[in-house]
Amino acid sequence: MLFAKSSDRPAVEPQLVVPGEQRGPGGRLATQYLDLPDLGSISLVMAQPTWLWGAEHGVNAAGVAIGNEKIFTRHAADATRPGLIGMDLVRLGLERATTADEALEAMVGLLEQWGQSGIADAIHAEAYVSSFLIVDPSGGWVLETYGSTWAARRVGQGSAISNRVSLRDDWERGSADLEIGTDLDTLRDPNRPTQSADGRLAATSAAVRGGDLEPLGAMAVLRDHGQGPWGIRDHRPHLPPASTADDGTGVSVCMHAYRDLATTSSMVALLSDDGLQRLWAAPGAPCVAPFLPLAIVDGVPVIPSILSDLETWRALARLRRMIEVSGGLLEEVRGLVGALEAELLAASLGLGLDQTAWSVLCGEASIRTAEVIAAVIPREK
Repeated sequence: MLFAKSSDRPAVEPQLVVPGEQRGPGGRLATQYLDLPDLGSISLVMAQPTWLWGAEHGVNAAGVAIGNEKIFTRHAADATRPGLIGMDLVRLGLERATTADEALEAMVGLLEQWGQSGIADAIHAEAYVSSFLIVDPSGGWVLETYGSTWAARRVGQGSAISNRVSLRDDWERGSADLEIGTDLDTLRDPNRPTQSADGRLAATSAAVRGGDLEPLGAMAVLRDHGQGPWGIRDHRPHLPPASTADDGTGVSVCMHAYRDLATTSSMVALLSDDGLQRLWAAPGAPCVAPFLPLAIVDGVPVIPSILSDLETWRALARLRRMIEVSGGLLEEVRGLVGALEAELLAASLGLGLDQTAWSVLCGEASIRTAEVIAAVIPREK
C-alpha cells in the first residue's frame, strides 16, 4: 500500500515530524483538550503542528497510516466545549490499532463518545470536523464525519480525499443515527464553495486510479502546482500559481496563494507487514523541501533529526515565500533539492531491517539537507 498526504494549514504554523514511542497501558492520557484512559500505544511517526498533541498524518509500526482533512458540513463544531479534534483522532487511531479496521473501530468509538469540538486552528480560532484516510498494507477506509455521525467506505484500488464531503450514498458502514441510503452530500454546508477542494481532489483521484503509483510519482503529485505532477520525466519545475480566486478556484495540490494557507508538511509511505515501514517526509512545501527518508524498523522509529528541527522548518517556509515571488529561484532550488531527493530515495529503497544503516542514512540526510538550505537561503541568527 502506498500512502501520500500533504497538510495545508496556516502558513506561519510550524509542523515537525516526530516519533511517538511505544507505551504500556495505564493511567491517563492528555489529548488536546481531554484526559482519557491510556490504553497504551504502538510506536509511530507523525507530522505534528507544534502546538497540538495530535497529528495531521502519520504511520505506525504495524503499517497503519492515517491522514485527516478539514471538511465543511451543516454541523457547526463547538469551539468552546472541550472535546476531541481531528488531529487527536489521527494520533489515537495510530496509537491503538494494528490494522486499518482496528483504527476505524477505535476512531468511530471515540467519535461517538466524545464528538468533535475544540479549536483545531489556533490562528483563526476555528473548530471543524474532519474526514480521514485510514489504510494498512492490504486495504483501508475513507471516513467522513458530521459531529458524532460518521460514514465509511473501503478504499478499493485507490482513494483520495480533500477538503470536502466526497462520499455520496456509496458508504458501506455508518453510525446508527445515519439512515441507510443517505447521500452525504446533503450534509455538506451549501454556503461553503468547494472549488479549492474540487481541483485538488480531481488531480489526486486521477493519480491513484489503477493503484500503480510509485513513491517518486506520489512525490510528483504532491508537488502539483496546477499543471500536473512534475519532477519525474519533466525536470523543469512548474511555478506555483501567482493568485487564486476568492472561491478557491486555481488552488493546487501544493498550496500557495490562497488566503493565509500553505502546504506545511508532506509525507509518502510504503506500508508493509514485514516489520519495516519506509517513509519520506518533506518539512514544508514539497516544491522546495526535499522528501527525506525515514523508517520504522522492527518497531523503532529512525528519523533524520532535521525533520524535527524548528529552525529548518522556518528556513524552508521563508524559501517557499521567496519562490512565490521569484520563479527563477525555484529552478535553482530544485536543481539542488531534486538531486539530493533522488539520491536518498534510491538509497532508502535498497535498505532492509538494519537499524544502523537507516541511522546512517538519516544522519547523512540531515547533513546534506542543511547544506542545500545554506546554499540557497541564510538561516536567521
